Amino acid sequence: LFGLTIRDLRSLAFELAEQNQIRHSFNQEKQMAGKYWYYGFIRRHQELSLRSPEATSLARAKGFNKFAVGRFFDLLESIYKEFNIQPSDIYNVDETRILTVANKPSKHCHQPPLLQAQH
Repeated sequence: LFGLTIRDLRSLAFELAEQNQIRHSFNQEKQMAGKYWYYGFIRRHQELSLRSPEATSLARAKGFNKFAVGRFFDLLESIYKEFNIQPSDIYNVDETRILTVANKPSKHCHQPPLLQAQH
């Protein structure tokens, strides 16, 4: 999951309530749960946090071009074949996402990664 904006989360709550025929007092016109529902949800689920994604560095943005991306996927394909890796064997190992816009992004709600004990 790449994280949801607060509006996305509120809209998703409305959609889930509607699809599952759960009685609610969410805004029918805006088709989203209210701000107080959101505050309560975050209070009940403290494992979630709210953060603003950081802007992409200039070096990272320069490296994100057609040639570099094509080369990456060519190498990835050769590794898949060499080690017989199936797509279902792949897990998310990067907790960030690529931003393609330079303006300040909205805040996202997500579950922080678990800290691993160091040996």
